[in-house]
Formats: sequence, structure tokens, C-alpha cells
Amino acid sequence: MTNEMDNCFIDRIPSEARLRRGRAAVCLCPGQDKCGLCVGACGFGAIAKTERVPKVDHDECIACGACVRACPFGNMRLVDFTKGEDTAELQLKIPKLLVKNGLEGLTDGDRIRLFSACAEESEDAESRADSEVLQAHYLDGGELSLRIRTDKANAFIPFRV
Repeated sequence: MTNEMDNCFIDRIPSEARLRRGRAAVCLCPGQDKCGLCVGACGFGAIAKTERVPKVDHDECIACGACVRACPFGNMRLVDFTKGEDTAELQLKIPKLLVKNGLEGLTDGDRIRLFSACAEESEDAESRADSEVLQAHYLDGGELSLRIRTDKANAFIPFRV
């Protein structure tokens, strides 16, 4: 979690103690979206809209996933560090446009390569993350609910697939 990308979102990463407790919601919204749908979706008041981006109060968050389901841009995710020593499980919602551009037909057990959203066009090995699909569920609106296993170092990096 020490690469340049993480510095963009360092204030949004749950504490080590919180990550040891189990799943945690993480907002990787770049601040361009003014929707605030995740704030309204959280029934526990754990997400507040700041000047730029939504902020998750990790002490209040129970990681129910309502914010992940509500985000139309795929900027929210649930992160779980308790499933393996070097791996993390991520729960993501992939927007319809990305599903149409290569993720149709993805099934449990498939392997996918995630690319850092901030990496240069000439991708190198460090900007890619080979991940295992644990669960792929296509939603009625054409979006994809995706649970993946990836390296812990990739947990807080915004991805394009």
C-alpha cells in the first residue's frame, strides 16, 4: 500500500485495526461526481458528503454494501483483509458500460486482469493485478456485482478492467 496511487486516497484507507475486524467500505471517488447516492444509501449514517468526496466513518460502517450497490460509477467497494495473509477480497459493482466492453459472460472462477486507473497507457507488470473472480452476478440494469480475490496491495487502487 505504498505506491504513488495510494497517496491519492491515503485519507480514505481504514485503520489496520478496522481492517482486522473484517469487511470495510472504501470510497475511491475521484471527486468529480456530485451525486452523493452512497450517502443517502447508508442507513447507518456512516458516510458524509464533504466538499469534494464522500467520506466513510469506519467506526460507524458495518460494511453492509448498500453504498456499493448505490454508486453508479463503481467508486465504492468493500475490502476484506481477513480471508488470507497476502490477499484481499473486494466487492465491487462494475458499471454497465465497462461490462459491455469486455466483461459479458464473466463467471465464478475466471481470472481477470485489473489495471490501475491512473497508470500510463503503456502498462507494465506493476500496474496490473491478476485477480480471481469469486462471484460474478449480473444485475438487471446491466451492471455487474463482482467479488474478487487480489493482492492486498491492490485493495485501495482505483481500477479499470
